[in-house]
Amino acid sequence: MWRRLIPAFVIAFIAYFVWQEVQQGRIGVVPSAILEITSNTDAQVYIDGQLSGTIRASQMRIVNDLKPGRHIVGLSALGFKSKNIGVMIEPGQKLEQTFKLEPEAVAVPTTKTVAFNDLEQSINNAVDGAVLFLAAGDYQLSQMLEVGKSISLIGTGQATTRVFSSAREAVLRFRDGALHLKGISFVHTGKQTADVLDVKDATIKIEDCRFTGGYSTDTPHTDGDGIWIHGRSSGSIVKSRFERNALNGLEMTGNSSIKLEQNEFMRNESSGLSIFKNALVQVVGNRIEFNKKKGIQVSDQASVRLIQNKIMFNSGSGIAFFDSAKGTVHNNTLISNKFGVVINDQSTVDVLQNFFSSHTEALYISKKAQATIGQNTFQKNKQNVVREK
Repeated sequence: MWRRLIPAFVIAFIAYFVWQEVQQGRIGVVPSAILEITSNTDAQVYIDGQLSGTIRASQMRIVNDLKPGRHIVGLSALGFKSKNIGVMIEPGQKLEQTFKLEPEAVAVPTTKTVAFNDLEQSINNAVDGAVLFLAAGDYQLSQMLEVGKSISLIGTGQATTRVFSSAREAVLRFRDGALHLKGISFVHTGKQTADVLDVKDATIKIEDCRFTGGYSTDTPHTDGDGIWIHGRSSGSIVKSRFERNALNGLEMTGNSSIKLEQNEFMRNESSGLSIFKNALVQVVGNRIEFNKKKGIQVSDQASVRLIQNKIMFNSGSGIAFFDSAKGTVHNNTLISNKFGVVINDQSTVDVLQNFFSSHTEALYISKKAQATIGQNTFQKNKQNVVREK
């Protein structure tokens, strides 16, 4: 029996001795590390992503229960940039860490409601990307506005917020940025040669705006557009009006790419819409009416898709293609233009599912042009389809 009890007694004694030593911290315990933190501002302290407490500016905070090893220590304070630091701390080590937080940049206000007499100054002083709100009323400019930064001008509607200028060259000239216009009429007055809006190398978004009064004394006319878009521009124009300009309602050239949707091009002295060079345009659901020469002209190597537009009462062609232009004319209504669709030179055009009524020639195709024709409806035209031989 004693032989069985002695080993058990020895084991129990050794276990008790070890427990006592552990309780006294003499064996088996890895000593904690101590981290002393100071900061240049009041801040919250995070250890390994967990909130550990707060610290007062220029006062030390002691974290004395850290396990040895690697930790991420972070400080966060309102109005300052947060900062995280990785630390490696050894058993029993006391490590000091000082934080100097940097103030966050103060945001410059980017929105402003513009006073009637302050539009020019507000635009000139605006930061890149600013949004300016124009209340209902008339704004008179003393000179052409030149803008070379991204900006948004937001009015209350084309019938209620109006910007006037009699300046030479343009009411507004925009370059190299993003231009957003909404709810404004831009009106050129007087006898100075000018486009209303001149846009180059820009991204545009135009909604519910009106462009009128483009003027030209040149012969042949080279100015006087409602909008002239050129260079490498892109974007969209929706629910806007182009009327009573001395040249075109809208002229596009260069390598521009624009979508036009639900706009009106009316009573311009040349064409409602003219597209040149390598411009790429999608024209959907617009009204092109009562223009003095052509409803739409497409020339050079330009390409256009015309879908569900109403093209009526233009003195010349409803749509005319020249040079090596390309196009799709699909599901449009053409009424009472002198000619419906004219495909000249070496243009390539698909003319499908359109309605033609009351033209001298509904569809004319020159000898070298290429045209695909199908499912069109012809009514009351003197001649429906004329192919040059």
